[in-house]
Amino acid sequence: MHPAGAGGAYLPMPTALAKSGIPVIYCNSRYRGVDSGLIMEKVVLDLGACVREAKEKLGYKKVILGGWSGGGSLSL
Repeated sequence: MHPAGAGGAYLPMPTALAKSGIPVIYCNSRYRGVDSGLIMEKVVLDLGACVREAKEKLGYKKVILGGWSGGGSLSL
């Protein structure tokens, strides 16, 4: 997830993981494409919702976060 997001299909890491058979979920925040009013605390809530959905609706027991740039700070 990048705070302002733009879709992750062009990023090398999620694409390579998916091609190798590792399930990948790329999440977007409520600020996708428009970051002029971005509030990072709300982006953290959006990431939490994505992780919760992966566990509760998709059945994942573990979720590993990874990222760089704005997504890197979120994944720590």
